[in-house]
Amino acid sequence: METSGRVSPVRGSERVVALDVLRGMGIVGILLVNIGIFSGTQKLFPTAPAEPLPVYDRIVEFLISAFAEGKFISTLAFLFGLGFAWQGMRAEERGESSGRLLLKRVSVLALFGLVHATLIWSGDILLAYGLMGFVLILFRRRRPKTLLIWAGIAVGLPLALLLAATALFAVFLAVGDPDQIAQSGAGTFPFAERVSESAFEAYNSGSYPEMVMQRLRELSLLAFGAFFILPFVFAMMLAGAAVARAGWMRDPRSHRAGIKKAAVVGFSIGLPLNAAYAITTVLDPAAVGLAGLLGATFWMAGAPLLAIGYMAAMTLFVFRRPEGAVAHRLASVGRLALSNYLLQSVVMTAIFYGLAIYGELGITASLAVALLLLAAQLALSPVYLERFSIGPAEWLWRRLTYGRKSARNSV
Repeated sequence: METSGRVSPVRGSERVVALDVLRGMGIVGILLVNIGIFSGTQKLFPTAPAEPLPVYDRIVEFLISAFAEGKFISTLAFLFGLGFAWQGMRAEERGESSGRLLLKRVSVLALFGLVHATLIWSGDILLAYGLMGFVLILFRRRRPKTLLIWAGIAVGLPLALLLAATALFAVFLAVGDPDQIAQSGAGTFPFAERVSESAFEAYNSGSYPEMVMQRLRELSLLAFGAFFILPFVFAMMLAGAAVARAGWMRDPRSHRAGIKKAAVVGFSIGLPLNAAYAITTVLDPAAVGLAGLLGATFWMAGAPLLAIGYMAAMTLFVFRRPEGAVAHRLASVGRLALSNYLLQSVVMTAIFYGLAIYGELGITASLAVALLLLAAQLALSPVYLERFSIGPAEWLWRRLTYGRKSARNSV
């Protein structure tokens, strides 16, 4: 075991191809979810019933809700936790301080997120990952079982509160006037409504400083949703850390049976829960009634499970065809995950804000724009990696974390 020497990024020979493929899958999938917010076809915080949509737009929204929403932020959180734990373990093997290294990594990531959220796009996930990374440092030496227990607690407590709120609301409906209760729930978020309304003006005709101010308002609004987002994100980070601490990264193929079980559980439980969630988005688009509360419960429980199913199934696919075109292109996108993620924000905001079409396209047309960008990323990422071993954003992250020499290494 190496006990000296400087901690550095994982070099090409040490990479696990399946993890790069999963990162690529996460980057592809997250744009399919984010495109509704990028284009203004979906509000960050819906507070009133949406206007009737064409049938094809309703179908697309249902499919995104059922099969994409929440699944890829979960995937990337899991992989963040796995990579986080793996970096810490490598530091410990080299006799270095894992806490100091990990603190630098999450600090830089949080800085990336803050800049991204304020200057480019408010729907950033990097800041949330960075903030949760500070908490994750406290668990860096925990055993896999302990990590999984805390993951269950992280997602179980909000779930229990949601179930209690749902039951309480059901009682109110049973003893009160349903129409009066529904009316009292409408229009109770005036700040959220004002922020949603100001977005159209800011992103279509506002100056850049006005866009920045709009993003700050949106960030203050998104902070209210942190109670629902951060717990299951942190739970997935803990689950990923548990997998790394259990040694699965050293020989993933030897855990094929466990991965198959994860796929079966993820799909058999996650699919019904996410289908139920998607149905509630049709019944209660503004999520202000009983269906909305039930939907939030289904989503919080089902999204991480289906994400696990996706990751397990894709891992098994890579085991069978590690040199195939699908694996190669997704792995290339995954090796440039941070750069590709930031590029998506730059390109999408340039299109929808720069062309002043924010809120003008339906979800189907907006999705077509997203698919064009994804096709370009899948095609060009392998070409880029033929000349360069690391993406520009990855290079900067590692330069700020490891220093000048280590930043030249492959991720």
